[in-house]
Amino acid sequence: MAIQDYVVPLLELALSKQSRPFNISFPEGTKNLTGSQVMEKLADPADTEFNLYAGGTSKAYEKIAIPIRVPLMRGLLGARIIAIPAGTQPKFAKVRTIRDLQNMTFLQGIGWGDVAILEGAGLTVETARKDRLYGLLSKYQGDAFPRGAVEILPEKEQHSDLTYDIEDEIVLVYDRFPFIFFTGKHDADLAKAITNGLEAAYADGSFIRFFRTHPMIQKAFSVLHLDDRRPIRVENPNLTPEMAAIPTHYWHYFPGIH
Repeated sequence: MAIQDYVVPLLELALSKQSRPFNISFPEGTKNLTGSQVMEKLADPADTEFNLYAGGTSKAYEKIAIPIRVPLMRGLLGARIIAIPAGTQPKFAKVRTIRDLQNMTFLQGIGWGDVAILEGAGLTVETARKDRLYGLLSKYQGDAFPRGAVEILPEKEQHSDLTYDIEDEIVLVYDRFPFIFFTGKHDADLAKAITNGLEAAYADGSFIRFFRTHPMIQKAFSVLHLDDRRPIRVENPNLTPEMAAIPTHYWHYFPGIH
């Protein structure tokens, strides 16, 4: 199950709170665009290929577009579960703080927002194209590859030909790392409609019901035992004051986090 299978029904839920009709469609040829390329197109009033994007945020993105500051997954994309080389679980048994990870090499994609977060925490990071990362891990060319709690299980299925494990004791919690909608600054009316719809869904309880009953979210909690893991907070240098001010009730609380 892809993240799109969660985001689209949630968008439909938000838009159902509005009195005006909306049409949701997906443009061809955008799958291979990087996040930065998508945001450049979104911010250009002359580019009409699409007018909405869901993704992780950054200071740069929030400068060129309108961020809709309602986390779509209650912070679960910033809850990182670590893919590790096969048989290396004992290496993580005594990990209690971020400092305990500083003798390891972390793998990440080129240009990903995680790089600044992990390096800011004093960790060693090596980057490569996304399609090479699990292969490198399976060959023991790296110690850890953190992935979002809603990403790591589908990716494990996609890479069933490779041998690697999912670390089973800790969760890295990026400080307020939201997955949100963006519109271009020229689409303020659309941004307002979606914001109002998401806030209305929170107010009437339908957002939380959707979140708790969605198969992708349920699987992440049940298979990965998210609330039973040792949480390790990781500071987020990409966090803007506006994002830091998002109300606490929009975020999932991990027991033991401080």
